[in-house]
Amino acid sequence: MEERRISYFKNCRAKTPEIVTIEAALHWIKTGSSKDAIEKIREANDQQTKDLFKQDLPAVTFGGLFEDRSGLLEASGLACLDFDKVENLNELSERLKASEYIYSFWISPSGNGIKALVKIPVVKDKEEYQEYYRAILKHFKDLQPDIATKDINRLCFESYDPYLYVQEEAIVFKEKLKVKPKEKTVLEPASNLPEGKVIDRIISWWVKKFPFAQGNRNNSLFVLACALSNFGISKATTEDLFYSFEDKDFPYNEIKQIIDSAYKKADFNSQSFPQ
Repeated sequence: MEERRISYFKNCRAKTPEIVTIEAALHWIKTGSSKDAIEKIREANDQQTKDLFKQDLPAVTFGGLFEDRSGLLEASGLACLDFDKVENLNELSERLKASEYIYSFWISPSGNGIKALVKIPVVKDKEEYQEYYRAILKHFKDLQPDIATKDINRLCFESYDPYLYVQEEAIVFKEKLKVKPKEKTVLEPASNLPEGKVIDRIISWWVKKFPFAQGNRNNSLFVLACALSNFGISKATTEDLFYSFEDKDFPYNEIKQIIDSAYKKADFNSQSFPQ
């Protein structure tokens, strides 16, 4: 496979990415660049502790190279699948090896899941990526992949697996699954903007109207999360953005609950910036 570039973040709170290759990212997983940290996560007794430790792991966006967390500069030609809480890792591994579309897979940081890469054509935007991703989810539905990881800018934490699998001859998955777009309610006149610009505009409005301050943090972030959901920003992207609000007296698990509540209440993708 020709060398492709992706974004690398020193941890999930980092906002400015570095440029690395897919080959380098996979090499670090196989050779244990973060082995000590991964073993600490796998030895933890509860999920909350595991999630806390994971926040210090390096992470990459296997979907491509990004300007920040959302501005796509260059797609990688790969889609990343996530299989969580797998009962039989060996069985799933064998089934993934049998697939002609799987380029690589490895054990997740938690030790009870698998991350897998599928070759796809190089896409021009996140919408086209999701068309391929929907088709991939359908193709692998019997293996029960996580359906919430369909965003091209999804962060993937570094793991450790000396038996990481690579199939250089994997076939490119070319099937698309389009979803008929629903009508959007337009509440504000503006130009049609890329995701990064939409996020910037929402945050500018939020900072003025609902400032993030002690005593009002929960409500402030709830409003922001609802707005991001209403304008079609994925929950995964919002989760990544909100890591920066974490503090000693404001743990990320509390922030995650706010996001969960907001995305349940909000009408996802119901608003837009029209042309």
